Amino acid sequence: MPNVLDGAGAQRPSRHSFRVALVAILTVAVAGAVPPGHPAGLVLAAPSGGAASEATAPDFTLTNQDGQRVTLRQFRGKIVLMNFIYTHCTDVCPLAALKLAKVQEDLKARGWFGTRVVFISMTFDPKRDTPAVLKTYARRFRADPAGWHFLTGPSPAVDRVLRAYRIPVRAVGTTGVFEHALPTLVIDGRGVVLGHYEPDFTAANVTRDLVHLLGN
Repeated sequence: MPNVLDGAGAQRPSRHSFRVALVAILTVAVAGAVPPGHPAGLVLAAPSGGAASEATAPDFTLTNQDGQRVTLRQFRGKIVLMNFIYTHCTDVCPLAALKLAKVQEDLKARGWFGTRVVFISMTFDPKRDTPAVLKTYARRFRADPAGWHFLTGPSPAVDRVLRAYRIPVRAVGTTGVFEHALPTLVIDGRGVVLGHYEPDFTAANVTRDLVHLLGN
């Protein structure tokens, strides 16, 4: 399966300045549906070499906060918002979760959450982030398990996903702190990566873009 992300150089967590370059290619129709260039909005990739091609998000099998087996493929037909977190993060991860929680409420009001859009938050700290820990974390943000899956698994399986998506993560000594990227990927119902949000996204922009993508 193709890799879909290239991580730029890692920064200290306090600088919050990761930039992640997406190597997905969009069709003309999708590019027209969500216009690029708006502040803190969906970052779309430009066509490469003048030819339209598409980057399929690599599949995986992990375990959610309820101990259930989850694959990316099972969400075909739905839009997936996916990010990479760890529960001991004290800055960008909880801020992103708060914003996604607002999007969750917006989608619920439209009847879309869990039926047309799902969220995946995958930990890259599986030794500490067990399903039980992730379930407690999910409750902090009132995450509805009907549409928001917090995923973990054996370290080798998690590492394979990080490599496949080229998510840069580096442990800071033995402090338990990680330097990491925090893209929020948008994957369409075919399993194609449409783009990503950077950490400064707003809930309003995400909801607006989803409305464009879903057509009403």
